[in-house]
Amino acid sequence: MTEIQSNFSAAARCAERLGQASEKVANAGASSIVRAEKTSVLGNQEALTTNQSVQAMVLQFQQGLTQDIAHVQSVAKEFDYQDAQLKHLFDFAD
Repeated sequence: MTEIQSNFSAAARCAERLGQASEKVANAGASSIVRAEKTSVLGNQEALTTNQSVQAMVLQFQQGLTQDIAHVQSVAKEFDYQDAQLKHLFDFAD
């Protein structure tokens, strides 16, 4: 009988790598923006507004990536479950 098997470990590695990427994005977004709050140069307010926009986009991207990680894990679990069910069905038919 041919074995039916999803590759749950590959999906887990993919989710792990996405998680690492998410952490790197968060760290890069937080650490690369330095606010100059002690001067009164007109451009500082515009820079602050731009920095806040970038931080919001980084956060939104990271949240989407976190959702994608959860989806990868969920789909992998579902495929693993379905594979087990099909294997049981085929083994029963033999």
